[in-house]
Amino acid sequence: MAVAQQKWTLTTLIAQIVGELNQDRSAAGGTVPDRLSNIVHESYEELWDEHDWLFKRITATLTLTADTATADMPDTFEKLDPKWLHENNDRGPLYFTDEAHPFEDQRYNDKDITGDPIIARIQPKTSEVTKYVWQVEVTPTPAAGMTYRYVYLRYAPPIDGATVILWPQPFHRGWHLLALARCQRSFKPDESWQETFAAYMHLLTRLKRQNDETMRSSTPYIYDGNGYLGDVASSGCTLD
Repeated sequence: MAVAQQKWTLTTLIAQIVGELNQDRSAAGGTVPDRLSNIVHESYEELWDEHDWLFKRITATLTLTADTATADMPDTFEKLDPKWLHENNDRGPLYFTDEAHPFEDQRYNDKDITGDPIIARIQPKTSEVTKYVWQVEVTPTPAAGMTYRYVYLRYAPPIDGATVILWPQPFHRGWHLLALARCQRSFKPDESWQETFAAYMHLLTRLKRQNDETMRSSTPYIYDGNGYLGDVASSGCTLD
């Protein structure tokens, strides 16, 4: 019978690593040490943050309200992918920056006018006191409601013990190796963690080279403005 590919959850990976370490369960009731659980959880976030992986990209819609210069970004927002966004109803492009000078210069010129925004600045939302949130401020202030399609990179989603992380299959192996190496370093008196970490680094290199793409080749599209390729196709010629 074929064995299913392993997709770790926090609970199953902790149990696996406890067995590999032969770590005594220290608390009454056989609970796993909190320190080990924390290391496994942080290893998930570390692998997620290691690179701007393709699977971190999310498509969303930025909605601006009439007479309001700011809009919240998603809680998971880490960084914007493109700097230019186009309004969904063709009301012009919007340029994004995280620098204050170009935005403030334009905002000063716009003063109290409203219209189609031309520049946006991503900044912390300081009025939010319960969580860290990014917000967008635009200028000029929009005169009407507008929407923009955009792509952003997200932070690692929160997980509980039963969550199966939705990332490509090889990343489950990467999480296992990284978490095991860090736990070996913390709980074992020898240097066994070095071999495990070397295996993780080898896999990480392969993940970046082979598993961070969705197409094997990048053959460019050739625009045939004169129709020569069409003439060849219609001539009935065949290629052996």
